[in-house]
Amino acid sequence: MNLINRYIHAVTVNLPEDIREDVVKELRANIEDMLPEAASEDDVRNALVKLGDPKKLAFEYGQRKRYIIGPEIYESYISVLKLVVSIMAIIAGIVAVIDGVLRPPIEIGLVSMIVRVITKTAVAVIEAAVQAALWVTITFVIMERSGVNDGNLPFIKKKWSTDDLPEIDAGNKGIIS
Repeated sequence: MNLINRYIHAVTVNLPEDIREDVVKELRANIEDMLPEAASEDDVRNALVKLGDPKKLAFEYGQRKRYIIGPEIYESYISVLKLVVSIMAIIAGIVAVIDGVLRPPIEIGLVSMIVRVITKTAVAVIEAAVQAALWVTITFVIMERSGVNDGNLPFIKKKWSTDDLPEIDAGNKGIIS
């Protein structure tokens, strides 16, 4: 039964308090209906796997869907976004510095040239970061809308299992009344 309690906790932990109690009762009744009389731990695991990922189930209990990048691929989106933006910003900065050093204007002094190179580099880094973020976001929006979120991409988390359930905290530590 600990597995059932952990699953219910994982589903209800982020739900609004006004619906949490009802969801706990409904979910517990659904799980008990799915189990045979003398249910073993394997029966419980199979029933919970049939119900699916607790995050997805909690999202279905919540209000309407309001997101651009869904919860199934959000962590992958953030990882790819950080990686691509960092790489593009570094490349743009290096190219801007090389361009400024190799092709300096002849009529200006050294200080003016350094200021100009720093300014061009900063602008290039910002432009590259914004462009990278835009294109990564557009790509993930298209992936989300076309249904490429079922774990068939290498950077998307494996299929959910009962081993992914979090442990329940003992007591109400950290809860602010």
